[in-house]
Amino acid sequence: GTDVRGIMLGFEGYYDYRYLSADVSGTELTVSGERAQGLRIKCGGNVKLSSISIDASGTEAKGVYVRNTLSSDVSGTKIAVSGDRGVGIDVNNLYAGSGNLIKISNTSIDVTGGGAEGINSYGAESAYVSGTKIVVSGDKCIGLYGRGTRANDALEISNTSIDVTGTRAKGIDTVDLSANISGAKIVVSGDSGVGLGISSCRNSEISNTSIDVTGSSAYGISVFSSDVYIKDAVATMRSNEGTGAQIWNN
Repeated sequence: GTDVRGIMLGFEGYYDYRYLSADVSGTELTVSGERAQGLRIKCGGNVKLSSISIDASGTEAKGVYVRNTLSSDVSGTKIAVSGDRGVGIDVNNLYAGSGNLIKISNTSIDVTGGGAEGINSYGAESAYVSGTKIVVSGDKCIGLYGRGTRANDALEISNTSIDVTGTRAKGIDTVDLSANISGAKIVVSGDSGVGLGISSCRNSEISNTSIDVTGSSAYGISVFSSDVYIKDAVATMRSNEGTGAQIWNN
């Protein structure tokens, strides 16, 4: 149904998230307005989204919003979001219980606006992103933001391209989780930008990844963590006062 915030299609469970599952495919959704949401799924058991086209516009608009699901699988989907602080796919699994996971594959995400994010994954015990293209533009924007809330939360990114543009833009930003990134291509354009940021992470590995950053005072890789292994990664800086890799606490 549609409500005043412009949610085109919504599934809502009750207090026990195990009782609701959703399977949506071959659907086209267009929404506009402040805090508009193309697809909102809350308290779901198992969610599967495939071959969906979503266009959302407006301040704080979201293409897909998933909260407290046991599993979410997004594949072959095209998402476009425009508006400040907009998010392509927003996952909040803080209270989903143990074993919850999010999987995003073969998906295209394009977001424009200040403070915008391509993917925001918060509290997912296991998050996987593969074969996906993320393009985000706007000051302080982020291609993919992952934050853990449990000791064993993990994020895995493979064969994914991320292109972000804007002052203080970040390609990938990870906090408080175990990150495994391989075969990724990250391009950042803008002053004070960061290609890959890793903070308070553990048991993390970056491999076969290329990072290309253009802009003054920018960083290719910024690590504020212990137990991070980087191999076969190439960071290219194309500006004055840029830093290929900044590593603290290692």
